[in-house]
Amino acid sequence: MGRLNTDQIAISYNTISKKLSRDVQASGLHLNAPGFKFIIFPSVFTSMEFDDISCLNQDGVSINLDATLQFKADPKNIYEIVVQFKDFEGYKKILYATGRAAVHDTCAQ
Repeated sequence: MGRLNTDQIAISYNTISKKLSRDVQASGLHLNAPGFKFIIFPSVFTSMEFDDISCLNQDGVSINLDATLQFKADPKNIYEIVVQFKDFEGYKKILYATGRAAVHDTCAQ
């Protein structure tokens, strides 16, 4: 059995047969096959902060700013996210790099 909190969603991964479920499971108790583990994602918005970013705008003026990005993985796409990024931490690393690049690009505009 596995338990998910109210702020979590997950898909099951069977560590014995190496199979990843496509079904997203919400909070509560869940009965699965022996050897399973949950790959857990938050079901609520998560904040990511970018502190003290320095960039130059089109005129060459230096700008320092702080930005906060909120994100949430779409439950319909959790299977694809896990296949591409392994888990929530891998997903968060890519979002951090993409968000930082977007802030720099916007600042330059």
